[in-house]
Order: sequence, then structure tokens, then C-alpha cells
Amino acid sequence: MKIVFRTLRLCGELLLFFCFFVSICFLPGVYADEPFELDFDSLLQEQESEYQSAKQRQFDFGGSIQATWALDTKDD
Repeated sequence: MKIVFRTLRLCGELLLFFCFFVSICFLPGVYADEPFELDFDSLLQEQESEYQSAKQRQFDFGGSIQATWALDTKDD
């Protein structure tokens, strides 16, 4: 019975190793002979556009609060 469990464990470990090896070597877009490069300019532009849109949303939201507050205080 010990032999059966050891054999199953060995087969499981080999299967895990094989899956790990395949996932490392054959992931889409990642190859051993092709270096990985980051395009910092596009990342910077993307971050800048997200920052500007968040800034604009904050301005719009703040402007609506100020306009509402101005309307509320006008009645007093």
C-alpha cells in the first residue's frame, strides 16, 4: 500500500513540475530568446491621462458641491 501512495505522489509531483515548466516556457508573449522590454513612454502617458481624468472628475465634483452650497446659502 505504501508503494501505491508513493507512486501516486511521485506522479503528482512530476505532473506539477511539468505544468510549471510548460507555464514558464510557453506563456504567450514570453519566450526565452526574446527579451522583455517595458515601454516607459506609453506607461507614463497612460498614467498622465488617468491623473488628468481623475483631476477633472475631482474638479467637476468640487464645482457641483460649491454650486449646491451657493444655492443653499442664497435662500438664507
